[in-house]
Amino acid sequence: MDALSVSLNTEDEAKYLELCHPQSGAGTYSAIKEFIKQAKQYIPDISVTVLDLPGVDIERCRQIAEEELGVDFRLSAYNQVG
Repeated sequence: MDALSVSLNTEDEAKYLELCHPQSGAGTYSAIKEFIKQAKQYIPDISVTVLDLPGVDIERCRQIAEEELGVDFRLSAYNQVG
């Protein structure tokens, strides 16, 4: 595997739980970020994706991806196929 795309979707845990409803519940958002940090040791090309949903701080998500996690950022259009 030489590339990985991870859906981060929001800028914080509370909003992630509200929008994504993960089965694993609280702590999922932090676990995703930790996974990305560890994956960087093995996978050279990692990007974080975020949907352009109302209420999501896109710029903060970009900062988390690029500055905190050190990976690429990609914004995806919500409900647009293709």
